[in-house]
Amino acid sequence: CKNVGPNTVTLTVVDNNQNETTATATVTVEDNVAPVALTKNITVQLDANGIATIAPADIDNGSNDACGIASLSLDITEFSCEDVGGNIVTLTVVDNNQNETTATAKVTVEDTIAPIPTIANLEDIIVKCEVFPGRITAPTAKDNCSELTAT
Repeated sequence: CKNVGPNTVTLTVVDNNQNETTATATVTVEDNVAPVALTKNITVQLDANGIATIAPADIDNGSNDACGIASLSLDITEFSCEDVGGNIVTLTVVDNNQNETTATAKVTVEDTIAPIPTIANLEDIIVKCEVFPGRITAPTAKDNCSELTAT
């Protein structure tokens, strides 16, 4: 791998009487072998803002190349509430000589955060049969992925 590209070599010929001559040639070494892209499926949870992010290292499962890996990249790195469930991502692996290959993995996105109820100004109310005071404040709730109506 360290000799990829043009290399000057010298050929020396010696006959039986110790007469010697030399000539040079250029030998060009090429790396045309794509790297091996290996992936693994993962599961991620959305945060309180309904977002989850991943990096190429989260999906990579030991991608390799004889001449070394220059970079790993993903086509999708951020997920939101709309992505809950299975999502296919593509890992691109580029070796040190610009050969590249891709592989896919499944990212399962989960929303595991329960809604947070908020109740304001809730007080005990005594209601007489003939008169309803109308002072009940409806409860509210907040969730990272849903519009909620609390009752």
